[in-house]
Amino acid sequence: MIRNTSYYALNLWNEYLSAYNQKSEYVENVEEPALNQFTYDFTHFCGHINSDGLKARQFEIHIERVRIGDIIEIEADFLNVGGGANGSIVIMDEINSAIFTSYPSDNATNRFKRLRIKHSSNQNTRYKILVGLENGKAGNVKIRNVKVKVHSSMQGSQSRKLVIEGNAGYTEKYKIRKDFAYDDATLDVRTNEIVVTWRYPISSELRPVPSISLDDTGNSKLYIPRISACTQTGFVLRFYDLTGALVPIANMNITSSVFVNVSVTS
Repeated sequence: MIRNTSYYALNLWNEYLSAYNQKSEYVENVEEPALNQFTYDFTHFCGHINSDGLKARQFEIHIERVRIGDIIEIEADFLNVGGGANGSIVIMDEINSAIFTSYPSDNATNRFKRLRIKHSSNQNTRYKILVGLENGKAGNVKIRNVKVKVHSSMQGSQSRKLVIEGNAGYTEKYKIRKDFAYDDATLDVRTNEIVVTWRYPISSELRPVPSISLDDTGNSKLYIPRISACTQTGFVLRFYDLTGALVPIANMNITSSVFVNVSVTS
């Protein structure tokens, strides 16, 4: 089942510049970049790379986490300006860069030619899409109309949510309530805090913003919950009494349930 389709593209100058992996090589107001330089062609709305092949010179697009069987569709127009290697599209596992698939273009030297690929993921992971000249490939190419479409069975929201209940009657004392809407996570109960780690981290480059509340039931009203160290992978939850003093987890009164509702959004 396809639950979400995400779109990514490179068209404008600032998009190409922010995506280029060798930003210090950027030059402007030139028709032809020198060796190991990159510029943007404002007439044809394309990136222009000239490389000696000693390092990869590519535009990077980081896509959301995918699951096995999700489909990634990519297309880009390539023009070989000065001979040498043609451009390529590479799909690389962002967690393990040794896992990648390369798709070389066969662009002509007198016109842009479009490369279209469709890739079925065989990993539960995050990918980055690399468009340009790979390491070891010397060439002079223009690239435009970079488009990426990801058909995913993952939920489309860049957010996570859960309800944690503390109750002395539980074997583990604290657990995620799975009869509420929730995202898979693990709890690490420590001396002064509970560390929550999402099973599937948020793939956004931006840190998420947390929202937290307590149900007005049981012993919840005795405590003030606070979140710190909130990142794409999880957060830290601490409890304070009504005077503002930190309460060690072992001192929590959970003879009656304490419910904490947490959501984070990026």
